[in-house]
Amino acid sequence: MLRLQAWVELWGARALDFLSGSDKDGIYHRCVLAALDDPETARLLDKREGVTRDAVLERMRTVTYHRYATIRCPSLPFDEAVEKLDEIQDEHERAARETQWNWRVVCSLIVLGALAVLIFGGPFALLIAVLAAAAVMFTLFWRGSTTWFNLRQCLVAAALGVAWLVQRFEVGVCAARWGEDLQERGAGPVVADLVRHLLGDDPDSLFIPDDYEWGLRAPRAPGYVVENGARRQLERKLTHLEDGTIAVCGLRSAGCG
Repeated sequence: MLRLQAWVELWGARALDFLSGSDKDGIYHRCVLAALDDPETARLLDKREGVTRDAVLERMRTVTYHRYATIRCPSLPFDEAVEKLDEIQDEHERAARETQWNWRVVCSLIVLGALAVLIFGGPFALLIAVLAAAAVMFTLFWRGSTTWFNLRQCLVAAALGVAWLVQRFEVGVCAARWGEDLQERGAGPVVADLVRHLLGDDPDSLFIPDDYEWGLRAPRAPGYVVENGARRQLERKLTHLEDGTIAVCGLRSAGCG
């Protein structure tokens, strides 16, 4: 169950980072929240004044801690992928603006026409239609027709749209990789260190009550019970109860004597 939960959390984080795309601040914020939800860190929060989830989150939003956490995880491939995506998007928008036609409508009609010819006429009919369309386009190009220019820009815009989708996938992959690295080597360790720093010089002296009848438990070792007077007294009572019958009989015998 724990492995399944960890697997779901891992791929859930990757999916969120993939969808975030170029939003590096959003990925950083998610990593900080994940670090705060870590059991080892979460159980130390709200145990001392000023050491709260909101206080740590506010510190991690500052420029100093943001830079300290992200500088551990170089993002050059991610940044290059985002830059290339922006370039493709600019070229696509430029091509779409230069044509007087709606490139989506034009390209959709071309695709639907090709599918109709393929379905009703077969591959040979589609080949003939492609050759005929190429001949028409060459004629329009030779004449320098406005129709050719608009059609060409529509096709260029469509090609750049496909290139944008491919590059967006690459950006998503880079974002997921960087987010995973940031959570493991950047935000995670920094949040843990910050919480311990806010707890003071001796964070290990902080004990979290678990069962007062049996003593206190250490925050980073819940299986370790801290020895105290109450615990020792209860253990002595339990030991005496085991020999209670013998002790009572012995007292009665001594009284009779």
